Amino acid sequence: RPLPNMGHRRGLAAHLLAELAARLRAGGALLGALDAAIACVGDVRAALDAIVRERPSDLDARRALARFLELHGDARRAWAHYGIVAFADADDPAADRYVEVGAPGDPPPGVVEALAGPLAPILGPLTPLLEGFLASLQAYDGITPLEIDVVARARARIGGPYVHVLRMPVGGAEVTVENSVPPCVLVGNAALSLPASEQVFLIVRALHSLRGGGAVLRKLDASEAVALFRTLAAMLSGEPPPAGPLTEALRALPFRADLMDVASRRLIAAELRHLADAGVETAMRAAEQASCRVALLLCRDVAGALRALARVEAWAEPPESAEARAALLVSSRTLADLATFAVDEAPSLWRS
Repeated sequence: RPLPNMGHRRGLAAHLLAELAARLRAGGALLGALDAAIACVGDVRAALDAIVRERPSDLDARRALARFLELHGDARRAWAHYGIVAFADADDPAADRYVEVGAPGDPPPGVVEALAGPLAPILGPLTPLLEGFLASLQAYDGITPLEIDVVARARARIGGPYVHVLRMPVGGAEVTVENSVPPCVLVGNAALSLPASEQVFLIVRALHSLRGGGAVLRKLDASEAVALFRTLAAMLSGEPPPAGPLTEALRALPFRADLMDVASRRLIAAELRHLADAGVETAMRAAEQASCRVALLLCRDVAGALRALARVEAWAEPPESAEARAALLVSSRTLADLATFAVDEAPSLWRS
């Protein structure tokens, strides 16, 4: 916890430096000592940063790094580290400092668009042609439109065409996407009891995923996604698609490849084949990371974003102990990526 009377401590430090200068009676010696002390600052930061990168769950080291960064003028990066500690332990003194430093402003125009993810340019144009593919919305009863302020803010921040956000009468704190006609976002009833920033994170994450083809891929594993990409590439190229259940599901749709111009069809088909050969799993993971990163930038709450994502990862409440929560920063690839992004890249993308 920050020590009180910082102004008094700085005054005392100045007094001690003046006394040291008088005792040394040589400005050169004092300046040399100061130069050596200043040179150590970078070494201290590098050492703390190395510890945190090697041991992301070390809350003591992360708290010390946050305090060091704050004292040396990097308040936004310090705030992000405080937020990671607050995610693990809401009773830690760093949680108080996280609130006191305060959240940043929204990212400037263009940032969200730059984080579209690797699949958006490929699956985005195909999404209207694939509406209803593997849809199961009819299995839900009692769904109602969800028009609340959090949803309106999320829509405004993510931009793009209007997307229906629907409330499920049951369900946990999950927010998912469904490839219905048209595609929509489904909000579990318990999600509406979460803090506003966590709701924004989950809804923005879903909206971003939807616009990058996430609804099409949500029910597929990597091998099924490879088969889908090869089938779509064949259909876009006018070739006979391979036989299989995915082809039959696609043939049941009003899939009109001729609605796209020839150049776009060829380009997307080539990209689909490349992804199928190079590794769809990596691209799917990168797309998920992009959605989480955009959601963090727009909810502007590192601790809340990590809490919401931990709940998604576990489909339940995150573990109670600080040690177990901190361990998620190592065991969960998605949480680890988001925490790293929060301290490395996000501080330069938010407005001060």
